Amino acid sequence: MKKILLILTFVFSGIAVPSNAAQGGAIVIIDSYFDNRIANTTIVCTSVDKCVNNATTSKRVSDPVNHGMAMVDVARRNNPDVPLILLRSAAVTNKGAVSILNGNDFLAALKWVEANPTNVSAVTFSYNLSGNMTKPGECKLSPTGLVNVSKTDPAIRASIANLKNIGIPVFVSTGNDSNRKPVSYPACITDTVSVSTFPVGNYDQNTDYFGVLPEGKWNYTSTLFGLIPQTTSSANIAVATQWQKGATFTDKLVKVSE
Repeated sequence: MKKILLILTFVFSGIAVPSNAAQGGAIVIIDSYFDNRIANTTIVCTSVDKCVNNATTSKRVSDPVNHGMAMVDVARRNNPDVPLILLRSAAVTNKGAVSILNGNDFLAALKWVEANPTNVSAVTFSYNLSGNMTKPGECKLSPTGLVNVSKTDPAIRASIANLKNIGIPVFVSTGNDSNRKPVSYPACITDTVSVSTFPVGNYDQNTDYFGVLPEGKWNYTSTLFGLIPQTTSSANIAVATQWQKGATFTDKLVKVSE
């Protein structure tokens, strides 16, 4: 493993690191659902249903009711003092089921950040909006959720580019397929800061960073779930949080805290 990492360090050295006048400000986490299980966070509703319903609990870390909270836990493991703004973006039914987050939900969250950029350091999003995309080189938004792809996709790309231009990078996970299927949307958009893991995550020549846990570690310690596995989702928020607190990235391999 060490030999592989050394090779990667050599190959991936000399990349540009995103800079931001607000580095050290809040990390915005866009995810399906958040609640008050972790204190000292700001939860903002951007979902179409106005967040009128609470979700049914689940023990699975990957469940939509828990995924966002797991991202909060990983962020806090990498920087206990990181300020967080949590955008609850998916609708919840009156029976407590969290709906599948879609392109419209993601766009609404991005628009909120564009309207409220003050003291925002970066945006993170760890979700696959590709649907069943399987062809190498494709970068397509899924129409799931009655998404008008011809309108929503350009709007998402424009919003990400605008945030990048004002110094707010959008960190996105690449997907968790060990067969290296195409990098998922929106991480395939070149204006994002895409984050993967090695050797299990999706990646391509445009992948910006790989989150690397200490040798022999495959999980993050969690206050809510005991352990959170290393996936491209958890690597994404860990890398963004390391960047937010001022870490200098000299190559694509970013050491993160368990």
